[in-house]
Amino acid sequence: SSFMAIGWVTSIYAIQNGSVVVAQSILATVSLWVIFFEVIAQRKAPERSTIGAALVAATGVIALAITSN
Repeated sequence: SSFMAIGWVTSIYAIQNGSVVVAQSILATVSLWVIFFEVIAQRKAPERSTIGAALVAATGVIALAITSN
């Protein structure tokens, strides 16, 4: 529960003090972090479709970060 509390506090801070588009996009990448930690914990490579989806999501966040300024 401590990690959830830290997540909420940092999310609110990011939305209040940064670009809402970038903050929400980064918050939407939680599933990418779950995939990353799952790969580390299980020591098993994700499926190719999962890797492709993660790359598309990361590219979208980067594009939004670049164009939001």
